[in-house]
Amino acid sequence: MKKLLFSTKFLVMLSVIAFGFSACKKDGGGGLVTDGWKIGSTVYNVALSARPSSNKLVFLDAIPTGGGTMNMLSIEFASSIATGTYTVTGDVTSSTLAANEVRIMLPTGTDASGSTGKSYTLVNLPGTPAVTPTLTVTDAGSGKLKVVLSPVIMAEGDYSLPTSPLTGNTATVEINATEK
Repeated sequence: MKKLLFSTKFLVMLSVIAFGFSACKKDGGGGLVTDGWKIGSTVYNVALSARPSSNKLVFLDAIPTGGGTMNMLSIEFASSIATGTYTVTGDVTSSTLAANEVRIMLPTGTDASGSTGKSYTLVNLPGTPAVTPTLTVTDAGSGKLKVVLSPVIMAEGDYSLPTSPLTGNTATVEINATEK
């Protein structure tokens, strides 16, 4: 009888542990973002996506309106957008990208005129180890793409204005977004 009671308790405990592990969900981007991107502790959900050119993929967290602001995730490819794994470049001064590279820009607080509050981009800061994160682009079906970037530290600044100094502010960025 003692063996049966011990076995029953053991099975119940194993079931509780197995349930606990199965309840943990982790997506491709690190677990906290399901359809959008995260800068620091702020999550932005995809409301709209667009391909303004053959080499640019853009995600917005709001549909642009007259006086409102929105936040954006912009991914620039060397040539046409395609599925694959790309190195995210930390070079903010080059105007060209290698075939396997992408450039990511994350402007927040963008208004209708295009002015932004802040903009984050991957920058290898002096005195820190160089990082080479990868962005994965997969087919999400129906002609839509999904992009995933595991958490990486980015610096506040704008790659399109390489002469402007970076502020030195950094944030962890994570992406797990699907085209709408």
